[in-house]
Formats: sequence, structure tokens, C-alpha cells
Amino acid sequence: MNKGKREEKQLSGMRFEEVFEQNEKRIHYHIHRLGIRDPNQEFYSEGLYTMWLAYQKYNPNKGPLGTYFNYTIRNRFIDMLRKETREQERKAYVVEGEKQRMDGAAEEQEDAAGSEGTAYSQTVGLGVLLYYAGAAA
Repeated sequence: MNKGKREEKQLSGMRFEEVFEQNEKRIHYHIHRLGIRDPNQEFYSEGLYTMWLAYQKYNPNKGPLGTYFNYTIRNRFIDMLRKETREQERKAYVVEGEKQRMDGAAEEQEDAAGSEGTAYSQTVGLGVLLYYAGAAA
């Protein structure tokens, strides 16, 4: 009897809870191996879900169950990391664009105010200087 047939025979009598108990460490292993910080257990719960999907789709003729779990969990974590990185880059791009837009609007307002704005700021600056000079005397 080949290895695939033995696993199929063993797997047919096992519930997912039993398979999970035997393979839960695989999730923790990949979280650690990929250097993932998971304080909210997002990756762990996604690994559990991925393990369940792999259990449902498993074909014993294609190889051992443990190898299939490792492959699917690791690849799912990598996909999640890529998605997270893309979202952070997108947010940074939006924030930078918004800063540039606001800077451009501020420059337009300064240009529109022209010399009046400049004279006002110089007067205020002179007033502040005189105030502090008087306080120091």
C-alpha cells in the first residue's frame, strides 16, 4: 500500500479537530519563521482558516498532508504580508499627495494676499519683537 493510500485511510476517520491538534504548531512555526508580529491573532486565525480549507481540498495522491498544510499556510501568510504592505504604501501615497495639495493651496493664498499679507506678517513680527524687547528691559 503506498503512502497516499495510507494517509487517505487515516484521514477518512479523523475529524478536523484531531488534525488541527496534531498540526496547530505549523501555524505558529510559519508566523515565527516569517517574523510576523501578531498581537491581534489575525495571522493565527487566518492560518487556522487556511488549514481548514487545505484539509477540505487535500488530495492524498499529490503528497503528504503536512507538506500541503505548510505550503498553503506559508503562502497565505506571504499574501497577507504583501497586501498589508500595499495598503501601507497606498496610505502613504495618499497622505503625501494631500500634503502637497495643502502646501500648494497655502502658497496660492499667500500669493493672493500679495504684499498685504507680507506687510501684515512683518508688522506682527515687529510687534512680537518689541513686546519681548520691552519685557526684557
